[in-house]
Amino acid sequence: MTPPLEGIVVVDLSSGIAGAYCTKLLADGGADVVKVEDPAGDPLRRWSASGAVIAPDGDGALFAFLAGSKRSVVADLDRADDRTLVESLLAGGDVVVWSSGSLIADDPAYAPAAILERHPHLVVTALSPFGLDGPWADRPATEFTLQAWSGGAVSLGRGAPDRPPVSVGGRVGEWITGAYGAIGVLASLARERAGDPAGELVDVSMLEAVATCLTYYPVTFAEIAGRPYRSAISAKVTG
Repeated sequence: MTPPLEGIVVVDLSSGIAGAYCTKLLADGGADVVKVEDPAGDPLRRWSASGAVIAPDGDGALFAFLAGSKRSVVADLDRADDRTLVESLLAGGDVVVWSSGSLIADDPAYAPAAILERHPHLVVTALSPFGLDGPWADRPATEFTLQAWSGGAVSLGRGAPDRPPVSVGGRVGEWITGAYGAIGVLASLARERAGDPAGELVDVSMLEAVATCLTYYPVTFAEIAGRPYRSAISAKVTG
């Protein structure tokens, strides 16, 4: 059986888990994913949850898992030939996945809107803490603070009843955001195949993705029931 995304070329300008997971899902669907890194490489290559020592010429286990089935190129934007290489990849691609944090993604010429302006045929999927626009667009954030802003830690009852809630482990927000990014790509590609004009900016907010998945819809519950979903953290018995 032909993979559903065979023939789709994805240019990965992201770094970190969210973009890597998004593009892994697309690669698993048969897409040809080309990861473009600056000379320093994706910091995820050097990351280890266990603190294991990673050889200078090796990669961490998480990066190796997420990079499976992908191709990789290195581009130094100080070199004209390398800029030409990136532009040729974009011109021949169908999808771009972008997140800040690399010399390439943070170059103004490779901001999501700038990419789409030069290459209007692309589905440009941007993954960021609060979305690309709005009053919080440039606000600093981490997985920990985004979980706190979403209310997810309280809704899930994390921690002990007599202590403040704790964050959900495993950087779950980044995985959720990557999944939502892949869904956005698939929805946009489906629209194109249905005859809608090609090219679109898919703007994925990690805060919104985390709030949707971790909060049990407390705002909706309060509006319907007239009371909070949970007024205090309750004890959970396991085993």
